[in-house]
Amino acid sequence: MPKQALTTRDSKAAFLNAIERGLTVAAAARHATVHRTTPYVWEIHDPQFKRDWSECRATRLTQLTDTAFDLAMAGDASLIRYLIDRWNRVVTEAIEAPTIRIIAPGEGPPGEHHDFFT
Repeated sequence: MPKQALTTRDSKAAFLNAIERGLTVAAAARHATVHRTTPYVWEIHDPQFKRDWSECRATRLTQLTDTAFDLAMAGDASLIRYLIDRWNRVVTEAIEAPTIRIIAPGEGPPGEHHDFFT
């Protein structure tokens, strides 16, 4: 028997519940029987959903922080090392990313044509 489609309200609740349990956005969307981009649309158009999702993220971050602290207190700093390493990679990628500058028509080095819209 095919899985019955959920109402939007039920899908939102299922998604948030899955996020709170630690699933990724894509996995939580599958759980809620919606496309993985749908929660982002809900977030834009539904202020209450946006607040609820933000609260789920905060709850999950608190749980992760508590877990990292408990592991560190037990002598296992692997999670903290992983998180610091991941954070350093994100920061490094952001710093090393090329800067994109919009060039106005007529701007740029002499002899190069940058007027793309004429």
